Amino acid sequence: MALPRSRRSTAPFALAVAGLSLLGCGSADTPEAAPAPTLCDDAAAKLSACFPEQPASDACHAGTAQRILDASCDELASADTKADGGWICFWNPFLCAGGGSDTPAEDAGHTLFVGASRCGADLAGFDDCTYYFSSPCTAIAVLRDGEEVARGFTSQHGNARFDGLAAGDYEVRVLDRDGAIPQQVTGLVSSTYSPASAQVTLGGEAEARVAFDLPHDSEAAVVQCAPVTVEVAVQTASGEPVVAQDVEWQWFVRFEQADGTVGILRPFAFHPDATGRDDYINQATFHRIYAGTHTVEFIRMDIPSWRQRNNPDYADLLDRYPAEDVAPVVLSLSLGADQVPEGARLTHTLVDPLSE
Repeated sequence: MALPRSRRSTAPFALAVAGLSLLGCGSADTPEAAPAPTLCDDAAAKLSACFPEQPASDACHAGTAQRILDASCDELASADTKADGGWICFWNPFLCAGGGSDTPAEDAGHTLFVGASRCGADLAGFDDCTYYFSSPCTAIAVLRDGEEVARGFTSQHGNARFDGLAAGDYEVRVLDRDGAIPQQVTGLVSSTYSPASAQVTLGGEAEARVAFDLPHDSEAAVVQCAPVTVEVAVQTASGEPVVAQDVEWQWFVRFEQADGTVGILRPFAFHPDATGRDDYINQATFHRIYAGTHTVEFIRMDIPSWRQRNNPDYADLLDRYPAEDVAPVVLSLSLGADQVPEGARLTHTLVDPLSE
């Protein structure tokens, strides 16, 4: 349910270290008067009732608070799988990037959580920050005294985490693919814009949070990764093509990124109606691939029919059923910065050493 534009929150989110008093939440007008209930207080109370065993967060976002109040506990519990469920990391930080640490701040350093979301668009095409989409693969830079001390990329839910930072003042920036700072959306009633940069002080608390609401059309500028599709054709030793449906379970594709991240898929058989090709083809698509040089392996498998089911544990199958004495075919693939975000394709023909 979209909120009236007058309820739009400012961006970035208020930092957790500032407490619920930010964004009009949780402050009393006079020392004698009890604080009046607010949107943020009510939302925090609902989260506490829905998730009594989980730690609370002091962060507050008015648009998010209304969405929390409008949802049931079951809906809130499942919202972390949705693209617009970015509230989870700021109201329930234990769900993001492994949660916090029990080690005292003075021993472990400080943790900074950064969120990046894209605002929705209203009927006129303007930025409507009463609802959001996560901004994955977005570069976040952390600077101290003008020098960059850390850089990371947001997850599929638009979150990045930086651990082990010393106490002090920092600047947090969103970077586009050209290394420039894009715009963020601010304003309570009508959208205004400013560079997507924020100041944060790490100190008494072990963790702090900051977030950016980016324009709804910013994806093409800030996304830093791309899909890579690996297409494979398999032939017998005599040159006869192997049926695509058989290839799907006879070979696995293992994709290892330059940073060590590994993805494993079988090369699915796609019907000609889905591809516009004359016959079936086998391909596997890996997402969130960053520019760089990566390793692609084609691994011959011997998987029993009873294990050939949808949504398998590919890592487990790869551990249990690789064909004996058949070495993987290893290729190198380079994804250039000019191929982000459109993506790239690798096509390769294999000869099945186990074919007759």
